[in-house]
Amino acid sequence: MRCRNNSVWLYSFCDSYISEQENCSRYDSDGPCNKWKCESIGSMPTYKKSYKQVERGNCVKPVAGDAYCAKNTHEEQCSDSFYCQYGCIEQGSEPNCIPHAVITSVPGADPSSNTITAFENTSVELSCQQSSDPDGTINQCKWFFAQPSGNTSSIGFSTTIVVQLGTTSVTLEACDNKGACGTAKILINGVKKTGGDGGGGSAPISENKPPIACFSVKPDDMQGIPDITEFSFDASCSSDPDAGDFITAYAWDLGDGTKAHDKIVKHVYANPGADYKIYTVTLIVTDNGKDGTKQKLSGIKTASVLVSRRLSMLSIVATPSHGIVPLSVVFVVLGAGRNIFSKYEWDFGDGFKYTGNYEALHTYSMPGEYNVKVIASNNIGASATGSVQVRAYAQKGIESLSASDARLYETTSIKTRCSGTDE
Repeated sequence: MRCRNNSVWLYSFCDSYISEQENCSRYDSDGPCNKWKCESIGSMPTYKKSYKQVERGNCVKPVAGDAYCAKNTHEEQCSDSFYCQYGCIEQGSEPNCIPHAVITSVPGADPSSNTITAFENTSVELSCQQSSDPDGTINQCKWFFAQPSGNTSSIGFSTTIVVQLGTTSVTLEACDNKGACGTAKILINGVKKTGGDGGGGSAPISENKPPIACFSVKPDDMQGIPDITEFSFDASCSSDPDAGDFITAYAWDLGDGTKAHDKIVKHVYANPGADYKIYTVTLIVTDNGKDGTKQKLSGIKTASVLVSRRLSMLSIVATPSHGIVPLSVVFVVLGAGRNIFSKYEWDFGDGFKYTGNYEALHTYSMPGEYNVKVIASNNIGASATGSVQVRAYAQKGIESLSASDARLYETTSIKTRCSGTDE
């Protein structure tokens, strides 16, 4: 876009401006791509993306007065990115991929119920050697055991636990060289030996199989705003593989210290004091002991939910999205979620800004393509952004038409003077 120091704009025949006394691009500058952030793809932050500080000069022609060059400073995303398959967290100002924690065991775990069934007073060997980190190395494994006799812990890439009668919950935290940790959980069902049992460590499970823990989450995208979004966790899909057996108990750990024991649980997470926090939700279900005469067994299921003050992109509609100057456009943020926010900061892309609600009106006086942005926020620090494109163009038409040497059946030169077109 070209700008003059006075209110006179010069046009050529069918061309854009041919004269400029000041080029606004002299304000343009790009900083280095040295700032990284975690970005969400879907419900969880899964990418590390780089950003740079940029300054752009743009021509502003007010309704009254001379046109002038204005400088706009903002952040722009660079092309550099890194995929964090198991999630991304920001530790201070440094984003880091969450490690993938994997528990292997001898005897092995049943993959459908995430459990090991073993005789009491036998040993189970546990290892985190198959854990991995997308952008670093695993340098520590922490083990936590919730046993019938009490809680214990250990540190090491491998460990051994003596099975106790009842259910033991095993939690692994696999941590990388930057301090980020991924978690994995399994259950050990410790059962009594009967007269016909041998002396091995792995118990036969034909008499009673562990139940299958399962639950669904609402909202479907498994993310919400602290102090506002009500999550619903529904374990109705949990089942037991034994004919006639059924689930008698549900034990929930919602990741923030909240415990519950209903089949369906509703919960609102409090403000975590950060832009976002990922909570691991754990469900343990217990059966009836097949026909009620066998020892009861348990199964486990985990899932992650995101509580964030930085939500996905807002959806904006511009009406009309293009037209002839002066062009008046109404901008509206769509969706029921718009009522969560109390403040909307609009940047119309032509140097004008406005703070108000989810609707805004702006008139463009100069031709051009404009990137309109909005930042929505509320008093607890939740925010979301959105953008939409608007194109304003000048009236096209023939200002004058002249011909010379007009003769019948002869070639005639016709001259036109046009405006609002570069064709």
